[in-house]
Amino acid sequence: MKELFRIGPGQNGKGPVVFEWQRTGQYIAVAGTSGRVLIYDRQGELFDQFSLQHKGKVTHVDWDKEGDVLAVLQQGTGTVSLWSLNTRKVESLETNTNELTFLKWSNASHHLAIGSAKGTLLIYNRKTYKLTPIKGKHSKKITNGAWNSENMLALTSEDCTITISNVEGDTINQKKLSEEVNEIRWGTLKQNDSSKDTTVTAKCGQWIWMFDYADESNLTPLDLSFQEYYRSICSYRWFGDGYLMVGFYTGNVVIISSHVDEIGREVNMVKFHNDTLKAVTYNEHIKKGASIGDNTIQVFDMHDIGLFGEQGHEKIELEDEYGSLSRLEWTPDGQILTVSSNNGTVYNFLTSIPVIHDNYDTKVLYLTSLSQVCIKDLQDEKVVARFSIDVEPSFMALGPQHAAVGLNNRIWYYRLKYKNGTADLMGEKEYLGTIKDVQLNRQYAAVLSGGRVVLSLLQKNKDREDKSEKFFPDDAESEEVSSMALTSDFLIYSTTRGTIYFFGIEDWQMVNIYRYEMGIVSVFPNSMGTRVIFVDETHAAYLYNPVNDAITSIKPFSGSAEKVMWDVSDPNCFITSDKNKFNTYVYSPNTARGPEVIAVKQVDSNQLLSTTDRPDGFTPIFMMNGRVICQMTSGSIAQVTLISHEALSKDNRQSSVQSRSKNIYNRFSQLVRLNRFNEAWNAALELNNESCLRELASTALHNLDIESAVRVYRYLGEANYVMNLEPLLHVDEINIIIGTIAVMNKSFSEAESRFLQSSQKIRALEMRRDLMDWKRALELAEQLDTRQIPIVSREFAQQRELHGEYEEAHALYMKAMDESYLNGKPFPARHIALCKEGTARVTIRLGNLNEGLRMALDSKSPKLCRECAQVFEELRQYQYAAQLYVKAGMYEKGATLYIKVKKFNAVEAILNKLENPQLFIAYAKAKESERKYIEAERAYERANDVLNVVRINLDRLKKPSKAIEIVKREQSVEGALLIANYCKDTKNFRLAIEFLAFANQFDEAFNLALKEDEMETYAIVVTDKKQVKEYARIAGYYEQKGDYGQAGDYFGKCKQYKKALNLYIKCGEAKIDEAIELVGIAKEDELTHHLVDYLMGDLDNVPKNAKFIFRLYMALENYSAAIRTALIIATQEQQNGNYKPAHDILFDTIRVLQSKSIHVPADLANSLMLVHSYTVIRDLGLLEEPELTARLIMRVAKNISKFPNHAVPILRTTIIMCYKAGLGKQALEYANMILQPEYRSKIDNKLKQFIRGIYRKNPDGAGEDEKLSPCPYCNYQLARTELECPSCKNELPYCIVTGEHMTRDDWCMCPSCKFPAKYTKFSKLLKRNENKCPMCRETVKPSTVAKLNDVSLILDSFRTSRSKETTTE
Repeated sequence: MKELFRIGPGQNGKGPVVFEWQRTGQYIAVAGTSGRVLIYDRQGELFDQFSLQHKGKVTHVDWDKEGDVLAVLQQGTGTVSLWSLNTRKVESLETNTNELTFLKWSNASHHLAIGSAKGTLLIYNRKTYKLTPIKGKHSKKITNGAWNSENMLALTSEDCTITISNVEGDTINQKKLSEEVNEIRWGTLKQNDSSKDTTVTAKCGQWIWMFDYADESNLTPLDLSFQEYYRSICSYRWFGDGYLMVGFYTGNVVIISSHVDEIGREVNMVKFHNDTLKAVTYNEHIKKGASIGDNTIQVFDMHDIGLFGEQGHEKIELEDEYGSLSRLEWTPDGQILTVSSNNGTVYNFLTSIPVIHDNYDTKVLYLTSLSQVCIKDLQDEKVVARFSIDVEPSFMALGPQHAAVGLNNRIWYYRLKYKNGTADLMGEKEYLGTIKDVQLNRQYAAVLSGGRVVLSLLQKNKDREDKSEKFFPDDAESEEVSSMALTSDFLIYSTTRGTIYFFGIEDWQMVNIYRYEMGIVSVFPNSMGTRVIFVDETHAAYLYNPVNDAITSIKPFSGSAEKVMWDVSDPNCFITSDKNKFNTYVYSPNTARGPEVIAVKQVDSNQLLSTTDRPDGFTPIFMMNGRVICQMTSGSIAQVTLISHEALSKDNRQSSVQSRSKNIYNRFSQLVRLNRFNEAWNAALELNNESCLRELASTALHNLDIESAVRVYRYLGEANYVMNLEPLLHVDEINIIIGTIAVMNKSFSEAESRFLQSSQKIRALEMRRDLMDWKRALELAEQLDTRQIPIVSREFAQQRELHGEYEEAHALYMKAMDESYLNGKPFPARHIALCKEGTARVTIRLGNLNEGLRMALDSKSPKLCRECAQVFEELRQYQYAAQLYVKAGMYEKGATLYIKVKKFNAVEAILNKLENPQLFIAYAKAKESERKYIEAERAYERANDVLNVVRINLDRLKKPSKAIEIVKREQSVEGALLIANYCKDTKNFRLAIEFLAFANQFDEAFNLALKEDEMETYAIVVTDKKQVKEYARIAGYYEQKGDYGQAGDYFGKCKQYKKALNLYIKCGEAKIDEAIELVGIAKEDELTHHLVDYLMGDLDNVPKNAKFIFRLYMALENYSAAIRTALIIATQEQQNGNYKPAHDILFDTIRVLQSKSIHVPADLANSLMLVHSYTVIRDLGLLEEPELTARLIMRVAKNISKFPNHAVPILRTTIIMCYKAGLGKQALEYANMILQPEYRSKIDNKLKQFIRGIYRKNPDGAGEDEKLSPCPYCNYQLARTELECPSCKNELPYCIVTGEHMTRDDWCMCPSCKFPAKYTKFSKLLKRNENKCPMCRETVKPSTVAKLNDVSLILDSFRTSRSKETTTE
């Protein structure tokens, strides 16, 4: 113990000094003879000071319960000075009383008690600023007083009375004493289990007066006297578990007990001072006592009062203070001991480092000295940060990235830098009231001060500017916050009115509010805020589930518990901590009995709680995997392993077999008690003990861990359990699961109870129905809903009916239709129908046949009619049964029974309803016998008796066309034979042949065709029937007849290709096309060569047209030969001046190749391009583009040798068109060509004259260059009619309208031939040439021509086709 600081006479003035520590221990108020009141912090720094208005000495100073307001009373005045910590201003409370003698703030509210010299009591409410005088409380001066935790005020007076009053000033009790008493205190008399401080004690000379005002059984005060030699009492204190420490002026300190069986007994005594003792004090936090006397201070340990005086104690001597020490007091946390003297000095000694800490997850923030803090990660046992602070804090807070230290109403915030192991000060913030609690998360700080919570951002954030700060509650006067907690997602706080609020940080709004029946003292949420443990003002504890507002009582729960800690490693395990022990609990959110908080029992113990002793001086911080992390009074961090978890951490590797087995069993038992079933499963497998496995399965099932239970039962081979439990894996509602498990266990009462609590209460009734417990089922119906009584009665009646109890069933059906159960409301139609159906059935069963029949018919229910019909049929009442079957729509069944009793007229009435062919046939035969053939035909049709329908139409109704239609529709072979015979009789041989073939009577049909010369008819029929084998017979007929063409056709159809070809050749050129097609189909070399010989003239010395050779190659798919032939033919036609046939054969060849995806050779494509360029010139004239026409005719003229028949006209046209287009140079070039000897003789004088004119007007051959356009591949600019790009070397597709190369920006395709054209030119041409394509000459609708935007694929295919070309042989 060392001196921390002192406040000397220089500040206080010489003389007596009064002082008082703030109840949070952050500030001390000191007043001496200087006329000032000084406020110092714990470091001895002057925080504030203020002068007093009056000159009287200060007799009392006292802080309110929050430490926000200091009250100062001076002798001889009627004014109380009130200094505010938040504003640092002084207010004067005028009492209108001459002399005040006493003041004291309440421990539990905002009330200040003030006593006067005349015995008047004044109660001042700081909240409402109301001052209430209670005159006559005492008849003389009020000298002393004290408040207890229940807001009761005890006062002493010079009139030798003690009064006990409530907060309104009403006198609850009053006791007269024989002499004046002082130093009045409240304590707990250990005569019952109550922990309330309802016992008043007062010092009175050599004895202590004691009275428990709450004990109505004993209204007589106690006088505790002491041995004579102790002499007078100077001071005393309550401490510990109902003990008193009494100091005597003689220097002795005595400990006495207030326990009921030893009250007043002296427990121990020590003489600490030689001459005199002035005062004693005690601090519960550190369990130490202290006394002053002579010039010494004695500090002694009081953990064990049995060793009082023998345990270590400290002694400090103060010079120049002999006999002048007057008062001593500890700060509430026991860290500073303050001693005052009558010489004007106040001494302050540091007795221990403040036990201040906080944690976030597994990291702990704590003081290592008064100016340095440390953060240690207990997961890795490493210090992760250490930094200095400028103030000794009274509280700390740790978040994910920040730390806070605070004192009184100020907090200093730090940003943590774990990488560097340091922290940076972000700033400080001052709050309006004394801070009770502060907590941090990643973004926010929550501060509880002055009964309100302030939630504010730790750092500025543009995204959350509108969510930077908020106060709770909004109205400071509405509620007082008693406790709060901050998680990552929620601010959770409770109020003294019993409300728990959940504020969603992300949504920035209140997300849940729970109102409890009384005030709440504290809340302890889990890390996510999804479960909250709260303690109410009666010190009862509950676990609250904000999801469904359910609360679960925590029992047994120690009322003295100070803290609840959730295990950071196990979300359902928590402990409570009081001064002496830790108790372990497990929360089971879902069990067979609903949510439970189970006090964990010790293994092999019958104790209700697994209690772990809390070592003296250990302050718990948090819990991690069964270990409680604590801070000792020395400031260091230590761990306490809970008894409930100790087996989990034992190392069995070096244990003996027996010891290892026991350890595993203990581990298994603890895991089961902690509901850690997966780990318990592994331990159970190691034990391989069936009883352990069954215990695990049973506990898992109780906790509704169906998956774990199924796993264990499957391992045990319990198939019945597995089969019943597996469906529950997919059920969500707890009560249904519990009820189902109870049914499995045959706990039907429990199952019924759970079902009744579920959303499906009817399951309880259904269970009773399944059990056939009809009595209970009816009781449940009466409890749940009387409207269900008819339903239960109906189901019971159906069961009775099933068992042949018809009379009982009838009575139950009648009960089921009793409308009184529905309070006048109508029954559901379905229910009435079922009841009436049942009544009708049992009525018939009971012998009342006519009534039963009537009920069935009146019901208009097909189902009932069917059921009653079945009953009648069982009773052999067939006519009744038939009638009801018909009513039920079972016409065939009814008709069958009508036929059985020979009621044919009844059958006729329902004939249209029947489908059974036998019934229709029977009816039809009856009608046919009556010569009613139309009715008979209809009946045969309904019976689908096609043969009889055909017969009656042919023989009776004389409707052969209808018979033919029916046979064709129904494909009836027998009917076809009937028609064939009918047609032969009527000489209609064509139809006879057709229907004989239809009936597969081909021989007869052929003979008839042969006989009646109807072979053509037979051929058509056989072709339609696809009878290949008949083709040869037909072919032979035509061959004999000399019709070789027809014979060849049918020999070809039956694949006698050689014979067919020879017959075609006999027919000459008339059947060459058929012969080519036949050889193409046969693909036989012999036939091919034979046909080629014929075409070449080898057979008849008459060569045939080359086009037939071309067609043959195409038919044989010999495309290379076909291409050569096409080129030869086209060249011949071209040389002969037949340009259209040449164009057609080239175009057709290319189209066939394209359809077969065969590349088009260049010579074939170029030939078509050249011929097309010539044939399209007329169309260009329609477009009125002379230059383009000239360019195109020039392309032809350049290849004039391929147009020998029209060389001179082409050259003449070229000269004229070039001249008209202004192409003088080109005109002169072709003029020179036409004047060559081979052409000169063929030109007329008019052309010669025209040529001379050209020479004369344009002797130099001047002319315009051809316009350019871009290459569609590389965009190189080249002449419009140029079809090969000099840049990219690609052959370019040309426009079928203009002959120019195509460009990307003006592209379309002919919808018919798929050749490219310029969109603008093609559209224009279609308007002027009757919508004819210049390439294929097909009609094209302009609306079907579309401009293409992307022609990349077309260009690629054109280029690919060109790249694959090979030289045509």
